[in-house]
Amino acid sequence: NNDTNNDTNNDISTDNNEDDEYEDYEMDYLTQSDFVDTEWKIGTLKRGGKTEDDIKTTWCRLYPPEGDPARFGGGKQKSQWGDGSTGTWSFDESSQFLSISKESPLGLNGKDIWACEVEDYYYLEGAVRGWKPWAAADVRGQWQGIRLGTDRGERGPSPWENRTDRVEGEGGGEEGRS
Repeated sequence: NNDTNNDTNNDISTDNNEDDEYEDYEMDYLTQSDFVDTEWKIGTLKRGGKTEDDIKTTWCRLYPPEGDPARFGGGKQKSQWGDGSTGTWSFDESSQFLSISKESPLGLNGKDIWACEVEDYYYLEGAVRGWKPWAAADVRGQWQGIRLGTDRGERGPSPWENRTDRVEGEGGGEEGRS
């Protein structure tokens, strides 16, 4: 009985265990200033969408804080959308979490929030949540964003470019969808 336990322990402690191999990956943490005065091309696939035609593309600008943060309502960071809508945005440096809102006038059509954990300086990817005054909050879809003002050579390929879980009818990469 002891021999069996010793053999098992010897097998586990071998130096040639391939599971111990890992690849070093260095990622710089982004700061709020990495997002101030940036513009993003955003593609949103709402719940129930199945084809590339269901992806709605627009742009969003992220502005610096306005006003005195010590005063009520001051220090908010505004966002402006391609359809003329506005909202706010925030970036939490400790969790690398970005959220961008789109609000309707007087809140009559509710609020949508594009949110993600940032893993790349040039690309964003996350979920859209939202609510309306007469409906509970829910997940409304998913989205991907590309930092504008940069060229493809600088950005490199998108993280989703070679995935197999693509939307039906979608071509390779973001080219042709600019």
